[in-house]
Amino acid sequence: MNSAQTVASKAKSGIWGLDNILSGGFSRGHLFLVEGAPGTGKTTVALQFLLEGYVAANVLIQALKRTGPQLDTEKLIDVLENTRNLDLGLGAPLTFGRAEHQASHKIWGTAIDDSGKYQSFELE
Repeated sequence: MNSAQTVASKAKSGIWGLDNILSGGFSRGHLFLVEGAPGTGKTTVALQFLLEGYVAANVLIQALKRTGPQLDTEKLIDVLENTRNLDLGLGAPLTFGRAEHQASHKIWGTAIDDSGKYQSFELE
């Protein structure tokens, strides 16, 4: 398995530094116990992981809507790779391409409010 395949087989935590330490994220198919003293960021790790999944699911939902009723793998990939300026309310629109499968190279302070909408805030 080459390094690109290794990274693709990992689940991102949503925290760049942690993903870097883990060589791309958590290995799929394994269980992980995150432990530490109070105040060390366990809840932050869990919430970032959940938010990353929530964003990825929203991207997939939008792509499925654009694919139409005749769903097949190639059409879904084509829709995803041609997604431009997808606004999920994260602070900037997301764009994908054939050579660009990471829609964003920026980190935003983001939370989900009680209505399920993203709320941006400034990171210090």
